Amino acid sequence: MKKSAGFFTLSLLIFNFFACDLVIPDAVQIKGTPEIRFGADFDIGTLLTETIDSLLNEYTNDNENNNEKLKLINCTNTELKTFIIYSEVLNQSLAGLLDSLAPIINHFGEYETPSDIPLIDDGQVEPVNIPSVDLSSFFYGFSLTGYQVNMYMSGSEIVDILTVDMNINGSVITREGIYTSGLGGSLYTYDGTSFPEGLPLDIIFDGSAMSISPKVYIKEGSIITASMIKNPKVLIEFAIWLPLILKANEDETIFDFPEDFFPDTDLFGRDNADDVNPIGEYVESLRLEIVLSGRRPFSNAILIVRSAPEGLPEVYIETPFSGNALIFEINESKMEEINNTLFIPQISMRFYKDGTISIPRNFRATEFAFKAKVNYKMELQEEPK
Repeated sequence: MKKSAGFFTLSLLIFNFFACDLVIPDAVQIKGTPEIRFGADFDIGTLLTETIDSLLNEYTNDNENNNEKLKLINCTNTELKTFIIYSEVLNQSLAGLLDSLAPIINHFGEYETPSDIPLIDDGQVEPVNIPSVDLSSFFYGFSLTGYQVNMYMSGSEIVDILTVDMNINGSVITREGIYTSGLGGSLYTYDGTSFPEGLPLDIIFDGSAMSISPKVYIKEGSIITASMIKNPKVLIEFAIWLPLILKANEDETIFDFPEDFFPDTDLFGRDNADDVNPIGEYVESLRLEIVLSGRRPFSNAILIVRSAPEGLPEVYIETPFSGNALIFEINESKMEEINNTLFIPQISMRFYKDGTISIPRNFRATEFAFKAKVNYKMELQEEPK
């Protein structure tokens, strides 16, 4: 009724404007592709990342796995949603470990080591255990990518000549150099835009459990000075820079959006499949566009919109993803299918191998747009009886 009244009002306006020359027709046919856009502020990021957030918070607060040494730092200024997994691996005084050399060093001012001098063996230090992170419940078929792993070593002057063998799951990586992360203490947020520079560790972080312990020593041929053995101490830190970038391991990898991304009711407001689609009489096709904030979140992917209410015909729509918007188009044949069933869409993405999900820190739907192909004919004069 409202629809007819609207078109009738439009007809009257046309009649008034062209009153002098208008020949009243039997019917008015309206064609075109009107488009409606309106702003939105729908939080997509929380829907997509709450599973990862809970997993990371769970294992960094799991004291049964010695995780009081671990903490999760939230990055507040990065383009992508990013975390830092941080651990203070060793914070220890080395006083007393070089006492036997003190008389020689103090007498001559320095001492060149004829062989390696062990200071801390990896068996002497309680290892840091990072439990596994199982992403399969939400991101099945994807693996983490874009991460970086660093070690940091700082302390007193003795650090200049220290070498560390970092034992990670039985594999040893040797590093030397002075870097501090600035991530220790009570810091739980980080406002930098990049990972603090450190000593890179070339390891794979795939969510599997890790055990980390350091071996600290002075290498053969190092020069120890008197100032180095005064209050010697060392701090060793370990950190993973973890932007939320997930890569599809194989072709045909499917990512399902949360079920509450769309309401669980018919998109056109119908209660039953037999009800008339309120726009089906005059809309031949429809395009829905959801504009997203931030950088392009998906690559090498196809958007899938599927509606399969129990006991009713299925509607299946595919659209290659491009740009920075979720777009799906209901063409004329799909509109005919929808007119004969309920349309309760669920969204998923099908990825080619190495396609990625990159989740912006502030991931929101900022605009909705509808574009319809309209073809409507309204009778203005009753047919003669």
